[in-house]
Amino acid sequence: MLLAVSMPVSAQTATSNGHSAGTSFVYEKTPVKDFLKTMPDTILPILSKNNILDFIDFMESGQQAEVTNKMHGKSIMMVLENDFASIALTTHTRADIKLLPKGNDDVLIYVVTTTRTDSLYDSHVKVYNENWTLAPEPYQFEILHPERFTELVMQARNSTMGICETMPQLLFEGEKPSDHPTMKNECILLWNKDKGMFERGLYEEF
Repeated sequence: MLLAVSMPVSAQTATSNGHSAGTSFVYEKTPVKDFLKTMPDTILPILSKNNILDFIDFMESGQQAEVTNKMHGKSIMMVLENDFASIALTTHTRADIKLLPKGNDDVLIYVVTTTRTDSLYDSHVKVYNENWTLAPEPYQFEILHPERFTELVMQARNSTMGICETMPQLLFEGEKPSDHPTMKNECILLWNKDKGMFERGLYEEF
């Protein structure tokens, strides 16, 4: 049951434009909870506006942030930090919302939805402006290998993105992906505040 932050992606010490992997550009002007309050229902359609407000109230009061979603199932907010929130939408799907600075005054909102199928994880990304309109195409995050299972891991208090790619296996009738050893590629991308995007210098091929 996927009710915790996903498996860690192994990080290697690396540099990009003179910044180490530990360099952090944290957006601190407006907390992510304020953006969540104005988030349109179409972003995470399984949740209602009241679900979001209840999440925030529960987290701020130190209670378990569990609500009944629109599909009559349970959703749980697992993390609420100043610039990051993580929500288990269902037992198989997680949504991570991360604020990342662009230049000196602007912010981009990354919404990463990750679904687990058997032992494999697959993520999809949408990037929004602070008014929840889609950011222009140059700022959208591109999955380089859509034919592979790609898990993206974002964290609070950090301006990196972990990527874990898994090559799909040819399965015979009755077999599951977990029946075979999988081929994985793991790396860390660094946020470039001036460009408003992640640097791909560490995205290595299989």
